Amino acid sequence: MGGQAFAGGETHPAVLKMAGMIQSSVPGFNRFTAFNDKYHEGTRSKHAKGLAGDVTISDPRQSTEAANAVRQLAQQLGANVY
Repeated sequence: MGGQAFAGGETHPAVLKMAGMIQSSVPGFNRFTAFNDKYHEGTRSKHAKGLAGDVTISDPRQSTEAANAVRQLAQQLGANVY
């Protein structure tokens, strides 16, 4: 992973672990669009603390199934999904 999604600074290893799980198992996964990136730099966002990531789903018809899969993974790891 690289590019703009990381241009702001470090991302917590647990967030990256969850990202890998999302990438390998969420239906319709497209890409990650933000972690600790330049857009969130200097804000109070969880992104700026390296504690958040954004994911894009390829097919909107899969969004409910994808959101449920992400929530389930987050719960397994003790994280929250917003």
